[in-house]
Amino acid sequence: MTESADAERAYYFQDLSHRTIEQAARACTAAAGADGAGEAAGNLCGMDLERCDLDLIALVAAGSCEGLSPWREAQARELAFWRWVAVHGYGGNHPLLFPLFQEHLMVSTFYRTGWAMGEFRGAAVVEIGCGPLGMIEYVAARRRVAFDPLNDRYGRLFANFRSADVEYLVDRDRFRQDPTLFELGICHNVIDHTDDPAGWFNTLFAKIAPGGRFIFQVNLSKAETPQVPAHRRMHPSPITFEQVSAWLGAKSDAFDHFCETQANRDGEYYFLAWGRKTSDEPVSYRKLID
Repeated sequence: MTESADAERAYYFQDLSHRTIEQAARACTAAAGADGAGEAAGNLCGMDLERCDLDLIALVAAGSCEGLSPWREAQARELAFWRWVAVHGYGGNHPLLFPLFQEHLMVSTFYRTGWAMGEFRGAAVVEIGCGPLGMIEYVAARRRVAFDPLNDRYGRLFANFRSADVEYLVDRDRFRQDPTLFELGICHNVIDHTDDPAGWFNTLFAKIAPGGRFIFQVNLSKAETPQVPAHRRMHPSPITFEQVSAWLGAKSDAFDHFCETQANRDGEYYFLAWGRKTSDEPVSYRKLID
């Protein structure tokens, strides 16, 4: 990490600490008010989903998945998870603390690259699979584009915390046809959730300018490490270390990576890579783990 990046990181987290304390105080006040009223405060992060989405979540929760593709079921389960976070909080914490948790996670991940966010102030940045609050929320840039097929739903659930100057896209064709080449491409904890992991990996790098930078994170699977069926249904395209290494090699000869050697509680292995795009050979996916 350069001296400028190190100083920027120190100032960022000092400010984040102050904001976290202030937000925690507000969350405690809100929780006390809800308890005094004898009822839940609802979604403090935004609005609830529309009735059609709530009905779909209820059907999937009841095990009524007949006629749903694995991808559609995975999306419904994804929505159910994030709705729970918006209303009930993440990891047992108050919902208002989730945006700060997410900011700490995403900014900490960014700084593992050794880069400074200030390097991208005049750049165009794209994130594929941004989720409710992606890394792109915190990287100030000239243009920020965030694609996710559930962006309209996330925009409801987390309306109070999404950035007004991020372009949120849900249409795959419109996104792919945008001629912009970006100086930074981000894809964090996404690829194994999709029905076309290689296609989206190729799309990510097609959107990055030659010599542009990337941050890519995925939780890897191993055949010898079991995962529960419900987790598999939310991750229909498991990725192995051998696959992701070959894929990155097809796009770059200038990248670093980190991979956990111990599985997390879901039986996955955290993997993070960052570097520059130096080539763009297409990759393909073959499901190696059922």
